[in-house]
Amino acid sequence: ATLQVRLLGGFSLSFDDAPVTTVDAPRLQSLIAYLVLNRGADQPRERLAYLFWPDSDEPQARTNLRQALHLLRRALPDSERFLETEARVVRWRADAPVELDVAEFERFLGRAGEAADAGAADDQREALEGAVALYAGDLIPDCYDDWVVEDRERLREAYAGAAERLAELLELAREYRRAIPLTRQLVDRDPLNEAFCRRLMRLQALSGDRAAALRVYHGLATALAREMGVEPSPETREEYERLLEPAEGEPAKQGPSPAAGSPLIGRDAEWEALRAGWRRAAGGESVLGVVSGEAGIGKSRLCEELCDWVAQQGFAAAASRCYSAAGGLAYAPIVELLRSPAVTPGLRRLADPWLVELARLLPELLDQRPDLSPPAPLGDDSQRVRLLDALSNAVLAEGGPLLIAIDDLQWCDSETLDWLHYLLRSRPDAPLLVLASARSEELGPDHPAQPLLVATRTTGQAVELELEPLDPADTAVLAANVAGGELDDERQQLLHRETEGNPLFVVEWMRAGLIDDLPAAPEYEQEPSPRELPPRAHAVIEARLAQLTADGQELASLAATVGRAFTFEVLAAASSRGEDQVVEALDELWERRIVREQGRDAYDFSHDKLREAAYLRAGSARRRMLHRRVAQALERLYGADLDGVSGQLAAHYERAGWIERAIRFYARAAELAQSVYANERAIALFSKALELLADEPDTPERDRRELALRTSLGAPLVAFKGYGAVEVQDVYRRAWELCERLGTEPDSPVMRALGLVNLVQGDLRGAYELGRRLLERGEREGDQMVRVEGNYLLGVSSFWLGDFAAARDQLEAAIAEYRPDTARAHLALYSQDPRVVCLSRLAYVLWFLGEPEQAEQKAQEALGFGDELEHPFSLAYALHFGAWLSIHLEDDTRARERAERMAVLAEEQQLGFLQPMGSILRGWMLAGEGRSDEAVALIRGGIDTYAESGWTLYEPHSLALLARVCLDAGRMDDARAAISQALELSDRIGQRCFDAELQLLRAELTLAEGGDRDQAESQLTTALETARQQDAAPFAERASERLAQLRRPAP
Repeated sequence: ATLQVRLLGGFSLSFDDAPVTTVDAPRLQSLIAYLVLNRGADQPRERLAYLFWPDSDEPQARTNLRQALHLLRRALPDSERFLETEARVVRWRADAPVELDVAEFERFLGRAGEAADAGAADDQREALEGAVALYAGDLIPDCYDDWVVEDRERLREAYAGAAERLAELLELAREYRRAIPLTRQLVDRDPLNEAFCRRLMRLQALSGDRAAALRVYHGLATALAREMGVEPSPETREEYERLLEPAEGEPAKQGPSPAAGSPLIGRDAEWEALRAGWRRAAGGESVLGVVSGEAGIGKSRLCEELCDWVAQQGFAAAASRCYSAAGGLAYAPIVELLRSPAVTPGLRRLADPWLVELARLLPELLDQRPDLSPPAPLGDDSQRVRLLDALSNAVLAEGGPLLIAIDDLQWCDSETLDWLHYLLRSRPDAPLLVLASARSEELGPDHPAQPLLVATRTTGQAVELELEPLDPADTAVLAANVAGGELDDERQQLLHRETEGNPLFVVEWMRAGLIDDLPAAPEYEQEPSPRELPPRAHAVIEARLAQLTADGQELASLAATVGRAFTFEVLAAASSRGEDQVVEALDELWERRIVREQGRDAYDFSHDKLREAAYLRAGSARRRMLHRRVAQALERLYGADLDGVSGQLAAHYERAGWIERAIRFYARAAELAQSVYANERAIALFSKALELLADEPDTPERDRRELALRTSLGAPLVAFKGYGAVEVQDVYRRAWELCERLGTEPDSPVMRALGLVNLVQGDLRGAYELGRRLLERGEREGDQMVRVEGNYLLGVSSFWLGDFAAARDQLEAAIAEYRPDTARAHLALYSQDPRVVCLSRLAYVLWFLGEPEQAEQKAQEALGFGDELEHPFSLAYALHFGAWLSIHLEDDTRARERAERMAVLAEEQQLGFLQPMGSILRGWMLAGEGRSDEAVALIRGGIDTYAESGWTLYEPHSLALLARVCLDAGRMDDARAAISQALELSDRIGQRCFDAELQLLRAELTLAEGGDRDQAESQLTTALETARQQDAAPFAERASERLAQLRRPAP
C-alpha cells in the first residue's frame, strides 16, 4: 500500500489511490508537507514547535505539537509505516512507501540535467516535458508558514527554468504552437520579464499570428509604464519594430512610444474609501462598491487603480465590463469573469455537478472534461437558483479575498444584476468586494440596478462614491503631468473652464495639442446636455481621430461598429483591407491610445466617447455596410456555434437593414436566453423580433412567423408576469386572432393559455368553456396531453364556480391520465407541470369537501413532486395553495413555512404574479404575532396590486382573509368594507367558492358589533344553505355550530 502526497498546486493525500479525507486541517497538512519534504531527517520537537507555533510560548507550542502529532497518527492510514515519534525527535521514515510529486518533479529535472550534459536532446526534452506536466502550481499555495517560502521559491524558479528550456527546444524543433502556451504561462507568472515576452512575440509571429505578437508587446509596454514608469528595452523595441516592418520599398512607420501612466490625481478621499472597503472584504465581509459619475470623470481609472493595488499585494482581482450594444448575451460580464486568470484556476476545485451547470455559459468545459455530462436542454427556468449557486461557487472557489470589478454597470444585463444580488445576499461572509463603475446620469430610479443598490444599503454592504469634477488646482496638475510641464495661470484657468474639470477632456485636450487654441471666452452659452459632449470636448475627440491615417480612421469606424470589445480576427474578417494593413492600422490605434488591450486576446476603445465619435464619423449608408460586414464576419468565424453570437448577429443585421436575418437571430438569441433561465431577456429579444416583423408585408407567411414567435414568447412571459398581466393577454389573444386569419384552429397551448387569462380576469364561464373545448379536442384527436390540460382547466374553473364535486372529478381525471414522460413537454408548451398543480388544487378542493387528512396528503405529494421536478413555477404554485390549505387547517407552523418558502422562490425566480400573494401571506403571519397595523397594510397592498394588474380572481379570497384579520383586531369598519367589497366582486364575476365563508364573516361582524340577532341568524342560515349546496363541509359545520350557539337560550 502506497501513500500518494501531492503538494504542487495544492495539498492532496491518497492511500492506494483512495482519497484520504481525514487530514483536512491546514496545520496538519502543513506539518505533513514539512516532514515528507525532509523525509529521513530527525526533526527536533523544539524546532517543530517553534516553526509551526512561533507566536506561542515554548510550553504551549510543545503542547500544540503533541496534539497535532496525536491527530496525525489517528488521521494517517497505517501511520506507523510513515511516521516515527520519539521523546525528542520526529521523523518521516526514509523507507516509507510514498509517492511525492515534488520528488518526482526533481527526479525529472535531474534526468534532464544528465541528458543535457550527455548531449541527448531528445531525452532532455522528454524529461523536461515530464517535469512541466507534473508542476501543477506553486508548493502548497494555501500555506503561509515561513518555512515554506524558500522551498516554494526554489521550486518555482526550477519550473521557470525547465519551462524556458523546453520552450527553447520546441522552438528549435519548429513546434511553435506547442511552445506558445508554455511561454504564455511564463509571461503570466512574470509579466514584466522582457525576455519571456520577446520569446512569446517571436513564437506568435513564427506561427503566423502577427496580431497576437503585437498584443504581447502592447501588454508589456502598458505594464512597464504603469508599474515602473519606463519603456521597453531597446532589444524588445527592436523585436517589436521588426514585427511592424512594412513591405519592401515602403518607409517604416514611426509612432510615439507610450508614455508612463499618469498618477491618480484629486481622488484622495475616494481612494481611501475604496481601500477601507477592501479591508472590510479581506476581513471576511461581502461588500458592494459603486463608483458613479458622468462620462469621463475617472470612474474606470479609479477602479483600475484599486485592482492593480489589490493584485500587487498578491490577492485575486478579476475585471469585466458591460456594453450598451443591443443583442448582448445574458450573463456576459460573468462569463468574462469566469474566464479571467483570477477565477479560472478555482474551477478545478468544483464538483462535477457545478461544472455541468457552468458549461451552459462556458461550453469549453466540456472540451476540457469530456467525461462531464452535457447540461440537459431546458425550455424553462427550472434550475435558475442552481445556476446562480454554481456561478457563486465558481467565483469564490479559491477561498481567499477576491476583488471583482465591473465597468459600466448602467449597461449591465438584468440576469447579471440578479446574480450579484443573490451572491451578496447569500454569501454575506465571503471575503469579496464587488466594485462597479456606473454613469450616474443613467442610473435612474427605475434602473434594474436599483434593487441591488437598495438592498445593499439596507444591509450595510454598500460603499457608494459619487465622483465630482476636478477643481482648478487638480486640473492643472493633471494637465502638467500629461504635457510634461506646468501651464501658466491663464492657460490653467481657460483649460478648467473648457473642460469643466472632466479628467478625460483634460487629457484629450492636452494629447490633441489644442492647449494653445483655447478661446478667450466661451463659444457656447447654454449648459451642455449631460448625455452629450460639450462642443469643444467633441472637437477634441474629433481632432484625435483626424490625426489618424486613412487606414486608421477606417479601422476605427469598423471597430466601433462591432459595438463591444473586438478581436483582431473579427476586424480582419470584416475589413476590406489585407491582413498586414489591418495589423498596421490596429497598431496605429494602439500607439495613438485610441484603443487599449482588453483581456488577453481583445481590444477596446480607451473611452466610450471615442467609440461613439468613431462610429458617427461614418455616414449612415456606410454604417449599414459596416454592420453587414461585421455580421457576415461573425457568421464565418463562429459558423460551428452561432448561439454565442446570435444576439450580436441580430443587432448587426437589423442595423444593416437585413431584417429577415435579424428576426431569425433575435429569436435564436431569445431561445438561448431561456436556456439559461434569463426570462426577462428572452422576452425582450422575442419582442424585438416581433417589432421588426410588424413592418414586413402583410402575408400569410408573415402571419405564420408571428404566430410562432408569439407562442414562443408566451412561456417566458407567463413565468415572468403570470396570466393576469396585460402583456400575456395581448400575446395570446393576438395568437388566437392569427389562427383565425390563417383559417386554422387555435393551438392547444393558446387555447389553454387564454382559458387561464379568462380565469384570472374573472371570466369564469369563458374559462370553463375553453376547458370543455380543450377536453373535446384531446378526446377527438386522441391526445393524452391535451386531455390532461383540458381536465385541469375544467377542474380549476369548477372550483372557482363553487362546484367542488365536479372539480374533484376533473382534477382526479387529469392526474390519472398524466404520464411522467410527458413532463418536459408540458413545461415547454404549457409553462406548468399538471401533476403538481392538479394535486395542489385537488388538496384544496378536498378540504372544502370535508376531507382534511386526505387534503394534506395530496398537498405533500404535490410539493414532493415539485421538489423532484425542480421547476420553480410549478413548485411556487404548490407552495401557494399549500400555504392557504395550512391556514384553513389552522396549522400555523406549516403555513408559515410554506408561505416563506413561496415568497423566497417568487423573488429569486422573478415570479411577479406571486409576489403580491407573498405580501398577503406575510400580513397573515404578522397578524398572528399581534402586529395588526402592519398586517393590514401588507394584505391591503397585495390586494391593491392584484386589482391594478388584472388578477381579479384572487381578490375575494384575499379580502376574506383581510376581513378575518380586521375582525380579530377589532377594526370593524375595515372588516365591513372588506366583506362588502368581496361579496360585490364575487357577484360580479360569478365566483361562488367563498360565498359561504363571506356570509359567515358577515354574521360574525354583525354579532361582534352587537347587532340584530335575527339578522345574524338569517346570515348564518344563508351561509349554511350555501355550504350544503356546494358540499362545503367545513363551512356547513361552522355555520351549524354558530346557529346552535345563537339559538341556545340564555342561562
